[in-house]
Amino acid sequence: MLGSFIGKYKDCLTDERGAVVVSFTVEGSERYAARQCAAAAQTALASGKERLKIEVNIDKPKRSLNANNYLWQLCDKIAAKVGSSKLDIYRGYVLEQGVFEAMEINAAAVKLFSEVWGARGDGWLVEIMDGTERDGYVLLHAYKGSSTYDKEQMARLIDSVVTDAKELEIETRTPEEIELMKQRWEGSRL
Repeated sequence: MLGSFIGKYKDCLTDERGAVVVSFTVEGSERYAARQCAAAAQTALASGKERLKIEVNIDKPKRSLNANNYLWQLCDKIAAKVGSSKLDIYRGYVLEQGVFEAMEINAAAVKLFSEVWGARGDGWLVEIMDGTERDGYVLLHAYKGSSTYDKEQMARLIDSVVTDAKELEIETRTPEEIELMKQRWEGSRL
Protein backbone atom coordinates (compact mmCIF):
# COMPACT_ATOMS: atom_id res chain seq x y z
CA MET A 1 0.00 0.00 0.00
CA LEU A 2 1.33 3.41 -0.89
CA GLY A 3 -0.48 5.09 1.98
CA SER A 4 -3.80 6.28 3.31
CA PHE A 5 -5.38 9.41 4.70
CA ILE A 6 -8.69 10.61 6.09
CA GLY A 7 -10.76 13.06 4.10
CA LYS A 8 -14.27 14.01 3.06
CA TYR A 9 -15.91 13.17 -0.24
CA LYS A 10 -16.21 16.29 -2.41
CA ASP A 11 -17.63 15.34 -5.78
CA CYS A 12 -17.69 12.97 -8.74
CA LEU A 13 -17.42 14.43 -12.23
CA THR A 14 -17.10 13.09 -15.74
CA ASP A 15 -14.32 14.59 -17.87
CA GLU A 16 -14.41 15.29 -21.62
CA ARG A 17 -13.24 11.71 -22.39
CA GLY A 18 -15.97 10.17 -20.25
CA ALA A 19 -13.64 9.15 -17.43
CA VAL A 20 -14.90 9.57 -13.88
CA VAL A 21 -12.94 11.98 -11.66
CA VAL A 22 -13.56 11.58 -7.93
CA SER A 23 -12.23 14.16 -5.52
CA PHE A 24 -11.86 14.45 -1.77
CA THR A 25 -11.14 17.32 0.59
CA VAL A 26 -8.36 16.77 3.12
CA GLU A 27 -7.85 19.09 6.06
CA GLY A 28 -5.75 19.48 9.17
CA SER A 29 -3.04 17.01 10.08
CA GLU A 30 -4.20 14.59 7.37
CA ARG A 31 -2.89 16.92 4.64
CA TYR A 32 0.65 15.60 5.05
CA ALA A 33 -0.49 11.99 4.60
CA ALA A 34 -2.52 13.00 1.53
CA ARG A 35 0.52 14.72 0.01
CA GLN A 36 2.64 11.63 0.72
CA CYS A 37 0.06 9.45 -1.05
CA ALA A 38 -0.03 11.84 -4.00
CA ALA A 39 3.79 11.81 -4.24
CA ALA A 40 3.81 8.00 -4.09
CA ALA A 41 1.20 7.88 -6.87
CA GLN A 42 3.29 10.26 -8.99
CA THR A 43 6.38 8.12 -8.41
CA ALA A 44 4.45 5.00 -9.44
CA LEU A 45 3.19 6.78 -12.56
CA ALA A 46 6.72 7.91 -13.46
CA SER A 47 7.92 4.29 -13.21
CA GLY A 48 5.24 3.13 -15.64
CA LYS A 49 2.65 1.96 -13.15
CA GLU A 50 -0.43 3.83 -14.31
CA ARG A 51 -3.07 1.78 -12.50
CA LEU A 52 -3.64 2.19 -8.77
CA LYS A 53 -6.05 0.26 -6.58
CA ILE A 54 -8.18 2.78 -4.71
CA GLU A 55 -10.36 1.85 -1.75
CA VAL A 56 -12.77 4.03 0.18
CA ASN A 57 -13.73 3.07 3.73
CA ILE A 58 -15.77 4.75 6.42
CA ASP A 59 -13.47 6.25 9.04
CA LYS A 60 -14.31 5.18 12.56
CA PRO A 61 -12.88 7.23 15.38
CA LYS A 62 -10.23 5.35 17.28
CA ARG A 63 -11.47 3.39 20.23
CA SER A 64 -11.71 5.09 23.55
CA LEU A 65 -8.45 4.54 25.34
CA ASN A 66 -10.31 5.35 28.52
CA ALA A 67 -12.53 2.25 28.19
CA ASN A 68 -9.63 0.06 27.10
CA ASN A 69 -7.36 1.29 29.89
CA TYR A 70 -10.11 0.81 32.45
CA LEU A 71 -10.74 -2.74 31.27
CA TRP A 72 -7.06 -3.62 31.70
CA GLN A 73 -6.87 -1.84 35.08
CA LEU A 74 -9.74 -3.92 36.40
CA CYS A 75 -8.27 -7.12 34.93
CA ASP A 76 -5.02 -6.31 36.75
CA LYS A 77 -6.82 -5.67 40.07
CA ILE A 78 -8.89 -8.85 39.72
CA ALA A 79 -5.73 -10.82 38.89
CA ALA A 80 -4.04 -9.54 42.04
CA LYS A 81 -7.05 -10.53 44.17
CA VAL A 82 -7.35 -14.05 42.75
CA GLY A 83 -3.64 -14.79 42.25
CA SER A 84 -3.59 -14.88 38.47
CA SER A 85 -2.16 -12.78 35.63
CA LYS A 86 -4.09 -9.91 34.10
CA LEU A 87 -3.61 -11.56 30.69
CA ASP A 88 -5.25 -14.79 31.87
CA ILE A 89 -8.10 -12.79 33.41
CA TYR A 90 -8.58 -10.80 30.20
CA ARG A 91 -8.54 -13.92 28.05
CA GLY A 92 -11.11 -15.54 30.34
CA TYR A 93 -13.46 -12.62 29.71
CA VAL A 94 -12.89 -12.84 25.95
CA LEU A 95 -13.88 -16.51 26.03
CA GLU A 96 -16.87 -15.71 28.25
CA GLN A 97 -18.14 -13.01 25.89
CA GLY A 98 -18.19 -15.50 23.02
CA VAL A 99 -17.37 -13.22 20.10
CA PHE A 100 -15.95 -15.81 17.69
CA GLU A 101 -16.06 -17.28 14.23
CA ALA A 102 -16.82 -21.00 14.01
CA MET A 103 -14.82 -22.70 11.30
CA GLU A 104 -13.85 -26.13 10.14
CA ILE A 105 -10.24 -26.47 9.01
CA ASN A 106 -7.83 -29.21 8.07
CA ALA A 107 -6.39 -30.75 11.24
CA ALA A 108 -2.86 -30.37 9.87
CA ALA A 109 -3.34 -26.57 9.68
CA VAL A 110 -4.57 -26.02 13.25
CA LYS A 111 -1.18 -25.13 14.75
CA LEU A 112 -0.29 -22.62 12.02
CA PHE A 113 -3.77 -21.11 12.01
CA SER A 114 -3.67 -20.72 15.80
CA GLU A 115 -0.28 -18.97 15.62
CA VAL A 116 -1.37 -16.58 12.86
CA TRP A 117 -4.73 -15.84 14.50
CA GLY A 118 -3.14 -15.36 17.92
CA ALA A 119 -0.53 -12.95 16.53
CA ARG A 120 -3.29 -10.36 16.07
CA GLY A 121 -3.39 -9.62 19.78
CA ASP A 122 -3.82 -10.85 23.33
CA GLY A 123 -7.51 -11.69 22.95
CA TRP A 124 -7.30 -13.54 19.64
CA LEU A 125 -7.77 -17.09 20.88
CA VAL A 126 -8.54 -20.45 19.28
CA GLU A 127 -10.52 -23.26 20.92
CA ILE A 128 -10.75 -26.69 19.36
CA MET A 129 -14.33 -27.96 19.60
CA ASP A 130 -16.01 -31.32 19.16
CA GLY A 131 -18.52 -31.90 16.43
CA THR A 132 -16.91 -32.00 13.00
CA GLU A 133 -18.27 -34.68 10.69
CA ARG A 134 -15.43 -34.62 8.17
CA ASP A 135 -12.43 -36.89 8.61
CA GLY A 136 -9.16 -35.00 8.96
CA TYR A 137 -10.89 -31.73 9.89
CA VAL A 138 -11.32 -29.88 13.17
CA LEU A 139 -14.04 -27.51 14.30
CA LEU A 140 -12.61 -24.31 15.82
CA HIS A 141 -13.96 -21.27 17.59
CA ALA A 142 -11.67 -18.38 16.63
CA TYR A 143 -12.25 -15.63 19.19
CA LYS A 144 -11.72 -11.97 18.37
CA GLY A 145 -9.98 -9.57 20.72
CA SER A 146 -12.00 -6.88 22.46
CA SER A 147 -10.50 -4.13 20.30
CA THR A 148 -12.83 -5.31 17.52
CA TYR A 149 -15.96 -5.32 19.68
CA ASP A 150 -18.83 -3.04 18.80
CA LYS A 151 -20.46 -0.84 21.47
CA GLU A 152 -22.90 -3.55 22.59
CA GLN A 153 -20.23 -6.23 22.87
CA MET A 154 -17.84 -3.92 24.72
CA ALA A 155 -20.61 -2.80 27.07
CA ARG A 156 -21.28 -6.45 27.99
CA LEU A 157 -17.57 -7.03 28.55
CA ILE A 158 -17.14 -3.99 30.79
CA ASP A 159 -20.34 -4.84 32.72
CA SER A 160 -19.05 -8.37 33.33
CA VAL A 161 -15.64 -7.19 34.54
CA VAL A 162 -17.17 -4.47 36.75
CA THR A 163 -19.61 -6.98 38.30
CA ASP A 164 -16.77 -9.35 39.14
CA ALA A 165 -14.64 -6.51 40.51
CA LYS A 166 -17.47 -5.41 42.81
CA GLU A 167 -17.96 -9.00 44.03
CA LEU A 168 -14.26 -9.04 44.93
CA GLU A 169 -14.70 -5.69 46.74
CA ILE A 170 -12.56 -3.83 44.20
CA GLU A 171 -13.48 -0.19 43.91
CA THR A 172 -14.93 0.73 40.52
CA ARG A 173 -15.81 3.97 38.85
CA THR A 174 -19.27 5.43 39.27
CA PRO A 175 -22.12 4.00 37.15
CA GLU A 176 -22.25 7.31 35.26
CA GLU A 177 -18.54 7.20 34.40
CA ILE A 178 -18.83 3.58 33.29
CA GLU A 179 -21.86 4.34 31.13
CA LEU A 180 -20.02 7.25 29.51
CA MET A 181 -17.03 4.99 28.71
CA LYS A 182 -19.32 2.42 27.12
CA GLN A 183 -21.08 5.07 25.02
CA ARG A 184 -17.76 6.47 23.76
CA TRP A 185 -16.43 3.06 22.74
CA GLU A 186 -15.60 2.53 19.08
CA GLY A 187 -13.92 -0.72 18.07
CA SER A 188 -10.82 -0.76 15.92
CA ARG A 189 -10.81 -0.88 12.13
CA LEU A 190 -9.95 -4.59 11.97
